[in-house]
Amino acid sequence: FSDVFFAAAVWEHYQLKDEDQSKFMIIFLASILFIIIPVIISLYQLHRASSKHWLIENKTREWLLKYGKFLYLTSVITGSSFSAVSIFNSNLFDLCIFDLGLNRKHLMSWKTKRVYSVILFENLPQLLLSVW
Repeated sequence: FSDVFFAAAVWEHYQLKDEDQSKFMIIFLASILFIIIPVIISLYQLHRASSKHWLIENKTREWLLKYGKFLYLTSVITGSSFSAVSIFNSNLFDLCIFDLGLNRKHLMSWKTKRVYSVILFENLPQLLLSVW
């Protein structure tokens, strides 16, 4: 949510001041892109992993057929498919919806992708905007 607040603050500053509006418009548009692009990449990674790698396991395949829409919806709401997978693989309250059933190999592979995606597509652009 910090990205959204940053974009809103830049937009507010852009609206209030006439000085160098083009600079603030560029920062505003970049901050919006740095919100949208990581979400799209995260959803793509989720789709790729769920349609290629996770369908091997019968339990995971059945879960995806039954609850897959909730997984994608939660990914959009949270802004990260990595958070959604963590929630739905948590076995919370022993409910079936929270038992995605990823094995250790798939879970470790997924968490490794998270490190690269978050650093490359979320943290680095934020750092560049802050320095600018």
